[in-house]
Amino acid sequence: MGQEDVRPILDEAIANDRSTSAVCTREICVLSTSIDDTRLAIGVAQDLARALDAALMVVAFRTTPDPDLSPRADDPSDALSSLVRGLRFQGLDIRVRSYVCGTERQAIPVAFRPHSLIVMGAKRSWLPTRRERLLRALEAAGHFVLSVHGSTTHHDDRRFS
Repeated sequence: MGQEDVRPILDEAIANDRSTSAVCTREICVLSTSIDDTRLAIGVAQDLARALDAALMVVAFRTTPDPDLSPRADDPSDALSSLVRGLRFQGLDIRVRSYVCGTERQAIPVAFRPHSLIVMGAKRSWLPTRRERLLRALEAAGHFVLSVHGSTTHHDDRRFS
């Protein structure tokens, strides 16, 4: 996705404006889901951030029944940390915020600025999925969510080798 491809996406978000709210373009957020979907979303968000001269932020939620518990050994944030380290090594300026929470919905108000532009990788499904419910919760909170599907999005894999 080139910079010339980004403008229609932003224009559509503004056209679908929620009453008088404006898109916050200070930072482009990527909501971490699976590693493959997050990698895809970062590729799209990187182009948006470059075109809008915005910061790139990856937001990760770690849900746990008890937020005081320490991370498990198989915590997916380890894979995310490896991905981010690799992208930084390749020269990408990227920040990460991680939230330990009871539910993802509880963390939405503190994780994002009002009317944030959020890029989220997701797979298409006929059945309602956790990601689709999260997408709807983000939109209900007033955020602008760009859902990226691997089968319909063209990106340059060389950036993430």
